[in-house]
Amino acid sequence: MNSNFANNLKKLRKDNNLSQEELALELGVSRQSVSKWESGQTYPEMDKVLQLCKMFNVNIDELLSQNIKEVKENIEAKNKLNKYVDDFLAFLHKTIAMFANISFKCKVKCIIEQLLIFLLLYVVGDTILIVGGSIVGSIFNSIPFNVYKVILGVFRAIYIFIYFVLAIIVYIDIFKTRYLDYFDDDVKYESMIGANGKSCYSQIIIKRYDEVQGIILPIRNFNRETNQ
Repeated sequence: MNSNFANNLKKLRKDNNLSQEELALELGVSRQSVSKWESGQTYPEMDKVLQLCKMFNVNIDELLSQNIKEVKENIEAKNKLNKYVDDFLAFLHKTIAMFANISFKCKVKCIIEQLLIFLLLYVVGDTILIVGGSIVGSIFNSIPFNVYKVILGVFRAIYIFIYFVLAIIVYIDIFKTRYLDYFDDDVKYESMIGANGKSCYSQIIIKRYDEVQGIILPIRNFNRETNQ
């Protein structure tokens, strides 16, 4: 018997919070039939296979031949990767749009601020590395020097990787909180149909960069009426 089908059926049933009795009722078969399918003792008729595919939103090949757990994990991993890529591209798009809409003075101010944040993160990271290296040295000072160098190198590599990832996350979060969260590169439109059903009232929110507060604020509403 097809063990993949038996395992897949059991997983799909449990993932959908169905008991064997409930699944049997949906398919119009006995609970014993479902139990035998999941144990690999018997195999359903083709019409029941198609019904299962429709019920659980899978194709026949996935249900009968493939490992449904691995298929779902691969799909979830691809979806997560696509989401990360989309979020990163959206971040780049919004950053470029923001720089295109602020004054030269504000651009310089933003760049200087980012450089200072980067420098601060670098100093903090380097300080922690020096202190951590001293602690590791005091712990392993009794071992041979060659072994100590290997341990210290591994410690430095792990620390640099972890700190680099955390620093990037902190840096992006500060940048988003300080700038991007206040910036909307989409023009806002609000429309209402008039009582006669022929006129449309549109409001366009125009924004500017407030150099004192360092944020983008609406400064003018431009109203217009058009005939449809």
